[in-house]
Amino acid sequence: MDMVPTAELVGYLDNQMSYLRNTNDLSTSVGNHGILSELLLVPLVFNSGYADPDDVDLLKDLEIAHDDGSRTVLTSVDGNSRLAGAYRHLRLDPSDVLTKLVNSPRTLRQRIGTYLAFADNPEMTLEEAAALRSLTAPAAIVVGFRADTPHINLVEAVQSRLGAIHVSPASPWSTSSQLDMLLNATLDARQSDFESWSNVNEGAFTAGQYRDWLAGNLDADQATEAGLDPHPDVRAASLRWWLRDHDLQVAKAIRRLDVVRSMDASVRTNIAAEGALRSFRSELRTDSEADNVRRVLVALWQIDDLKGDWEVDDDEGLGSLKKLMTDATGEVALLGRPGDRGRLLMVVAFYWMARARLVPLQTRGGMKDRRKVGDVVTLMCRTEHGMRQLARIVHDSRAERTPVRVNPKGQPILGPDGRELLFTDEWMRDTWSSGYSKSPVVPLSAEKDLENREAVLVGAIEKVVHELASLREPQAGDGTPLVDTSGIQVANADRALAQLKEIAETVTEYRFLARRANPAADAE
Repeated sequence: MDMVPTAELVGYLDNQMSYLRNTNDLSTSVGNHGILSELLLVPLVFNSGYADPDDVDLLKDLEIAHDDGSRTVLTSVDGNSRLAGAYRHLRLDPSDVLTKLVNSPRTLRQRIGTYLAFADNPEMTLEEAAALRSLTAPAAIVVGFRADTPHINLVEAVQSRLGAIHVSPASPWSTSSQLDMLLNATLDARQSDFESWSNVNEGAFTAGQYRDWLAGNLDADQATEAGLDPHPDVRAASLRWWLRDHDLQVAKAIRRLDVVRSMDASVRTNIAAEGALRSFRSELRTDSEADNVRRVLVALWQIDDLKGDWEVDDDEGLGSLKKLMTDATGEVALLGRPGDRGRLLMVVAFYWMARARLVPLQTRGGMKDRRKVGDVVTLMCRTEHGMRQLARIVHDSRAERTPVRVNPKGQPILGPDGRELLFTDEWMRDTWSSGYSKSPVVPLSAEKDLENREAVLVGAIEKVVHELASLREPQAGDGTPLVDTSGIQVANADRALAQLKEIAETVTEYRFLARRANPAADAE
């Protein structure tokens, strides 16, 4: 372009900078993360001939040599708001670049060196860090142009490109597709954890196999061959377990893909739910249907009674479903709400409830019961009857049958024709409404709650004793227990001893407090 009077050009650029900062200020995002999306740049040549005397006087005032030569600069045709944000942190104006830095490579190098030096300062301020992040940017540079259509020039081509980006952009990815990509990033970020998990399981499966299993890349036969559970509900529960807490490496991986999205509990649950859907995505005909199923699963997986400890052994799955149900009903009978085994049963049963669309996320107009599905399910899971119903849902779903209703003893409910009645949302709401909601779980006294938890502790220790005895079951060829000759791994033994020591010290302290509070207990 022909050089316009410098004062006029600087004024124009300053006005544009003010407009960008007032209408689309990205300085905070750029300062926190740098420029992540590429700029679209084209070279702009200012023809020689600074004929305006005002220009020459201005250049002299700025102490810039006047040589009548052409000037070539890279100009942004897309990404100006990002560039304006970077300029703010670098304390630059367009006039600085055009009239000072372009004409003085030495000044430009000094300016860049000043910012690079910030990286060596262990006490770098927030402002200095923002400037350092703003120093570089990815970019696509137009280096040539050939028109496909006659009479189309570069300016018109650039305008067409901008229109495709901003005016009529390509369809954005669906929520499912976005979460799908975030899941892959999450699994990649936890690779070292999977390697540790493989070691804990004594190499029953490799870290790569475990990652593929969580990602839904292994079918049932491949999972079994790899030493992993073939059931999709166990894989879903494992995904939920790995994403139950905040992880710094996962958060960083997500930030690289989405600088806006915060890795909170809701996002983690959505990512886990999207991974669970991979087992049956082909059954879902539309993105809208997939969204509805995922939202139901997220709502169920986020109920308050799931906030607590629970675990799933990926190589053994749930173990015996009957044993899990017995443990879960025992916890409810003792505590009045689910314990760790009950939570595991809830996580896997909720997977099937969402997959089979047994419960809707929203109630419909005209329904008498307008409670949220989470509230109804919470009430159900605080009863022994409800835990038996969850176990039946898992049992029938695994057998590829529609789940049936059960009575408080866990037996199928029969209709007038003798056929088993199917589980429905309406029946669930009726069952856990008048009969249960009018008699809500009465909060336990602190004394009774402590007594119940003591019983759970004693039962857990008895289980540890049983597991210790089970180490003698693997036998050598001569029938001798293998553990009698090889022992157990030193690392596992040290870890168990440290935990047992801590348990012994804590229980001893509690015993002392109990004797001091009730001296008569020694005489009993």
